[in-house]
Amino acid sequence: MDVRGRLGTRYEDFLRPQPVEIKGASGYFSKPDTGLDPHLFAGNDLKTSVRQQILSLLYGFWQGRYNVPRSWSTVWLAGSGASHQWGAEREASGPGDLDILIGVNFTKLRQANPQLRGISDAMMAGQMNKEMHDQLWPTTAAYDFGGRQYEVTFYINPGAQDIRDISPYAAYNVSSGSWTVEPIALPGDWGPDKLPKEWWEKFGRDKTEGQALVSEYNQRVEEVGRHDPGTPHWWNAATALKSTTERALAMFDEIHLGRKAAFLGGGKGFLAFENARWQVAKGTGVIEALRAIKGAHSEAERSSRAAMYGG
Repeated sequence: MDVRGRLGTRYEDFLRPQPVEIKGASGYFSKPDTGLDPHLFAGNDLKTSVRQQILSLLYGFWQGRYNVPRSWSTVWLAGSGASHQWGAEREASGPGDLDILIGVNFTKLRQANPQLRGISDAMMAGQMNKEMHDQLWPTTAAYDFGGRQYEVTFYINPGAQDIRDISPYAAYNVSSGSWTVEPIALPGDWGPDKLPKEWWEKFGRDKTEGQALVSEYNQRVEEVGRHDPGTPHWWNAATALKSTTERALAMFDEIHLGRKAAFLGGGKGFLAFENARWQVAKGTGVIEALRAIKGAHSEAERSSRAAMYGG
C-alpha cells in the first residue's frame, strides 16, 4: 500500500527503521525425549495442578469480560510442550514455550453474550486474541510450573473449534484432561538427514535469498539515516527502503502462509514440507529477521493511517 495523503501522513513520514539481526533458533530437529515434560506431566497425563493453573489463568482473565466462557470454549496444550521434543529448550536461556490453543463455539458465545451478535467469527477471534496478547500474555511471559519457567501464550483459531482441523502434532485437552492428538512418534535418530535432499536445496535458496534481503535492508536503513528527513536524497533512500521491505514481506508471507497450509485439512502437519521449510528458516535466523522488518513496516502503516484518518 502506497500511502499518499496530506503532508505528514504518508507512510514514509513514519518510517523509523532499525537494522535487523540474523539470529535463529528452532527445536525442530531436536532428539525426541523418553516420555513427556515431567514439570507438566505425570506419566501420560497433564498434572492436575498444571491443568487447574492453565484454566484459572484463562478463565480468570475472561471473568467480567465474557459470560460463562467454559460453556463455549475448549482449551488445549499443543506444540512442542505437549510432545516428545519438550527438552529442546532445556539448555536455552529464558523460559520454554507453552502454546495454549482455544477452540470456540461462536454460536454459543453469541448466545451467552448478546452484545456480540452480528460480529463475525474472525472479528471476534481477532478482538479476543488482541485482548489476550496485550493484557494476558505479559503476565504469563515467565510462568512457573513445577520449578521450570515457561512463556505461556493463548490463542484462538477461528477455524479450529476442533483442534484436529489444524492437524496439530500434539494436543492435550486441558478442559477434559485427555489427549485429542497423541504426540507424534519420531525415530530415535531423527535429524536433518531424514528430510529429502531436494527440500534442502530449496531451504538453501531461502537462506541465501533471506540473508541478501536482510543485508540490503540494513544498507537501505543506513542510507535513510544519513539524510535529513524530507530532503530529495532522503526520499530516494526511503523509496528504496520501501521496495526492499516489500520484497522481504513477500518472502515472509510465502513461508509463513505456506506453513499454515501444513496444518489445514489434508496437510501433513509436523512432517510437511511447508512446516520443515518454516522451521529451517527459523533456525537460520531468516524468519526472525524478516519478522522484524515486517514489524517496522506495520508500525509505519498503522501510524500513517491514524494520522490520515484520525484513528
